[in-house]
Amino acid sequence: MNKEDYKNAEYVMTVEQEKMLKAYIDGSTKNLDKTSKAYEHYKYIFMKFQNGNKISWNWYSAFFGALHLLYRKNYMWGLLIYLGLYFLSITTSGVPLIVMFIVSGMFFDYIQYTRYKDKLKEADRRFPDSFDQQLEFMSVEGGTNKIIVIIFAVITVITIAIIAAIIGVAGWLMIKAI
Repeated sequence: MNKEDYKNAEYVMTVEQEKMLKAYIDGSTKNLDKTSKAYEHYKYIFMKFQNGNKISWNWYSAFFGALHLLYRKNYMWGLLIYLGLYFLSITTSGVPLIVMFIVSGMFFDYIQYTRYKDKLKEADRRFPDSFDQQLEFMSVEGGTNKIIVIIFAVITVITIAIIAAIIGVAGWLMIKAI
């Protein structure tokens, strides 16, 4: 399936589905008639996933990994992957970074898709008779969080600085001992 295929009848979303996805991706119920690049990307990818595909490619996810999940408010997976990668990198000299680049680029959109589907079910369960309330719920649950990315980026830089300092001191002590 290419990007033009979703325009075919079997891939067309209802107006309500489009509004729900826009509210979730853009984090707003305003300007639902306008489309963003993020919305177009996720609309295409989510339609692929509806057909059983679980693999895609997202350059943001590949390069930013768990930070991209945190940015997209997928806190549980973002935090688990961030911490797992952090501890694996310390114990394995950073080898998991290459694997994580590939894995995150391929599967993080699917993680977002499953979260989106879960939030749709939750919105329907909480507000079964109000599309407007469901739409508002999806806009609050979706969107992005730039602050958490800054916090984790600062934590990462501080951690790298501490590790570099420890390695530097250890190296200095080894040279001094010789």
